[in-house]
Amino acid sequence: MLKLRNWYEWKDDSYIPRQTPQSSAISSDTQRVKGDSSDAFKYCLDALRRFQGKTREEIFKVASEIGLLGTSGIDYTTSGKSYTLKTLPGETFTGLQLLCLMYVGFKTIEPALDTGLDFKDAYEMALEVFNASIH
Repeated sequence: MLKLRNWYEWKDDSYIPRQTPQSSAISSDTQRVKGDSSDAFKYCLDALRRFQGKTREEIFKVASEIGLLGTSGIDYTTSGKSYTLKTLPGETFTGLQLLCLMYVGFKTIEPALDTGLDFKDAYEMALEVFNASIH
């Protein structure tokens, strides 16, 4: 109808590289973080204290901002505090500290959510200390 037959050529789209969608908000490099260090315990305990008395919405804002930041990767190996959050202005955080904040935040508001991070042991120890200190 438009007489464009000689103008284009159909090509099979199999030459286009397929990307597998990320199943998590955190990049795959970041997901390999293990939370078995004393720093992870300390940051989880700090996060529990920070979120105490906060609403679900306040916690979600912090955790989701970190999750969005994590889609491009969070450097958790650099010890200097190099990250800032709009939801917590005036503070700086290490990458590991951010990941612990996010992990604890989501454990607080949505315990069944799989963040892809392995902070279970550090979180459980921090939760035990936290619960003992408030009772």
